[in-house]
Amino acid sequence: MSFSSDAKEEMARVPCERADCAFSELSAAVAGTWAVQGMGPSTYRMRITAGNARITKRYFNFLKTFMGVTAEIQTSRTEALGGRMRYHLVLPKEAVMPLLSKLCLYDERLPFGLALTPPEDAFPSEEERVAFLRGAFLMCGTVTNPEKKYHLEFTAPNEGFAARVAGLLRGFGMTPGVSVRRSDHVVWCKRAEEIGDLLTLLGASGAMLRLEDARIRKDVRGSVNRQMNCDQSNIERAVQAAQAQAEDIRYLDEQAGLDKLSEGLRAVAQLRLEHPEASLNDLGAMLTPPLGKSGVRSRMAKIADIAGKLRCGEDTGL
Repeated sequence: MSFSSDAKEEMARVPCERADCAFSELSAAVAGTWAVQGMGPSTYRMRITAGNARITKRYFNFLKTFMGVTAEIQTSRTEALGGRMRYHLVLPKEAVMPLLSKLCLYDERLPFGLALTPPEDAFPSEEERVAFLRGAFLMCGTVTNPEKKYHLEFTAPNEGFAARVAGLLRGFGMTPGVSVRRSDHVVWCKRAEEIGDLLTLLGASGAMLRLEDARIRKDVRGSVNRQMNCDQSNIERAVQAAQAQAEDIRYLDEQAGLDKLSEGLRAVAQLRLEHPEASLNDLGAMLTPPLGKSGVRSRMAKIADIAGKLRCGEDTGL
């Protein structure tokens, strides 16, 4: 199973004992996926479709427990979805209108009396808002395997539903993006921390732990790679500096002779030629008496200055 499927399996196991939370979750699930046939309340037919058997069973139980309605479960396969199984809850005709009223999706003032999403004040408590997001994710949400990238999205059936989901996410301190992809309105999150918080909020704590594990491993790998790159850059700079120092010393020897240098400069120059790959610390430790890194650097700077003056034909004072 995919990471997204595993997360949905966890959410579909979250217990629900409150009718208002069940109706809030069902409202999102129905608004996101419903198929209604008929031109008016007396002729409505409703079917709720999901791609997961556990989700279908969850909503079958909701209808049975909180409304006393026994829906019919049907299955189908379609080549358009790679031959995957689809599960359908078909409601009895007499249950459609009572359910639409419970879900705040019937409004006689609208065309055919159907609302695309419930009004904002329909499910006011925090638990109901969480339930709505859970229903939306179960029916039209996906989350990418965090080993690949951080991405969670809701593919909303209409702009109003997308706005409702985005508004609820912002209410929980998240910063979702909203865009249009072909005919779909997509609400998405790309920050690992927000995705982890949302998975926890919706009841997928196991998926959240897997995301955190992947994030930590990515951070560690990134830190190691940055350190290795930094170390490699430092090594390359040290090698280039040592090569430049050796070139200055050889040029100075050819043009004036190292015996013209002071004893301290001559000692450092000879050690550099003998140990072209040694660090300044190592060169300083070879001197008698030993000299620190800053002292060796200072002597090398004087040698470079003398070599530079020789190249320009200036007086070196030797």
